[in-house]
Amino acid sequence: MADFPSKLPVDRGWAWTIVIGHFMNLFFMVGTAKSIGILLEEFHIHFQVPMAVATMVMSVTGIVYALAAPISLLLGEQFSERRVIMVSGVVALFMMALSSLLVNMVFVIVLFGVGFGLGNAAIYGNGLILLGQYFKKRRSLANGLALSGSSIGQFVLPPVIQFFLETYSLGGTVLLISGLYFHVTLFASLFRPVSFYQTDSQIDEDKFVDTIEIGKLQNCDVHENTKMVTINGEAGVENLSEEEFSEVHAVMASTGSIYLGSVTSLEDMTTEHNASRIYKDQTKVSKNIASVLRKMFDFSVLKNYVCVLYVIVSFFAFLGHFNFVLFLPSYALTKGITKYNKAILVSICGLCDLAGRVLFGFLGDLNIIQRYKMKSICLILLGLNTAMFIFADTFAWIAVHSALYGFFGGGYVGMIAVVLIDLVGLEEMSRVLGVVLLVQGIGAATGQPLLGLIKDMTGEYDIVIYICASCCLISGVLLLCWPLVRRLEKQRQKHTDTTT
Repeated sequence: MADFPSKLPVDRGWAWTIVIGHFMNLFFMVGTAKSIGILLEEFHIHFQVPMAVATMVMSVTGIVYALAAPISLLLGEQFSERRVIMVSGVVALFMMALSSLLVNMVFVIVLFGVGFGLGNAAIYGNGLILLGQYFKKRRSLANGLALSGSSIGQFVLPPVIQFFLETYSLGGTVLLISGLYFHVTLFASLFRPVSFYQTDSQIDEDKFVDTIEIGKLQNCDVHENTKMVTINGEAGVENLSEEEFSEVHAVMASTGSIYLGSVTSLEDMTTEHNASRIYKDQTKVSKNIASVLRKMFDFSVLKNYVCVLYVIVSFFAFLGHFNFVLFLPSYALTKGITKYNKAILVSICGLCDLAGRVLFGFLGDLNIIQRYKMKSICLILLGLNTAMFIFADTFAWIAVHSALYGFFGGGYVGMIAVVLIDLVGLEEMSRVLGVVLLVQGIGAATGQPLLGLIKDMTGEYDIVIYICASCCLISGVLLLCWPLVRRLEKQRQKHTDTTT
């Protein structure tokens, strides 16, 4: 493969501007998403609708995000990541701003939910693609710095949004949120595409394939004996060790979505011929969106017991962890907490989320304890801590549990990608990934309205808290069963081999 364009600032210069841009985009994206809970009670009161209906705003956002994210990646490949994010930011601005008219709840659900979902779908994956292109040696550091924007956003934005509500009412707040969110277009303008550094002669010859995102590694196999890498049917012989091939940088967003960043073994493929063929294959795949989507949602992985276990664990963990923070502000009001203090509780969650990611990520790399056990411990403690919210009746007490909720939640989220690789292996990762994303989308779409309906029926949040806590506990306990499930899967495979 030809060298990178000589002027491309890999690990230096403009590359750090990409980090700043993605940091700020995640700041507004995740910070807004985690602050929506502050608006739920306002929607509930303003439109006189059940809480189950008010939560549909985030349900629609989750559905649109799950469906549009793969398409946004393909569009980013065709038209540049910068253009896709900027256009999506403009679309999100108009739709979210129009929802501030507050015609009725359905009007807000459709416009705000769809607009916010489309904007989020474009931001996350495309930003990671550029980070993979601009960074090589310092890719992990760059990803970590950029992704910290989500936790900082959750820390900063809730009090700001509460101030908007107190000062400009609900309609003005929604309008101002749309204006804040529009900043993703501003920061996306910093996303200078790699082609900017290519000369005319290099454009057709040097195709940067350092980053392989979801949908492009679907047919990637490693043949241990021949050391051959096969991608979408095209082969290139390589002298790769298993350790080199398995060096994968996979990251997950706070919202629960996972993306595979890069496979470093492919950086060293030495022939322009193979590199050109790989790029052409990728282009062919990207033109056939339906084909890519079918590959991303490959349900044949559910024949594997370990994959089934991981999908179930992911569903319960996401349902219990992500949904609770949306109800936390409304729950705090029932305990006599002031409106500003309820926003501070969400901020505390965000700050401790960052601390949990950093600490458990560091401990995970030390290999003192297996990572799946660490993730299981985080989920179990997260569940126990969530249940304790029932007994908290002062701001200080609730703040302590909010801090622990963010801390253990950050540890759980930060280890999702690496544990996925540990449990199902690199070969199955991308295939399991699509099913996990789909299941989590279903959890978001159905969990929030269901929990809201339970609150409406019971008139209190106790059962909602118990459900969220139980889901976290169930997922943590199930994850500890991985060794047993792995043995069952080996027996199944052995039986299958003997019968065939």
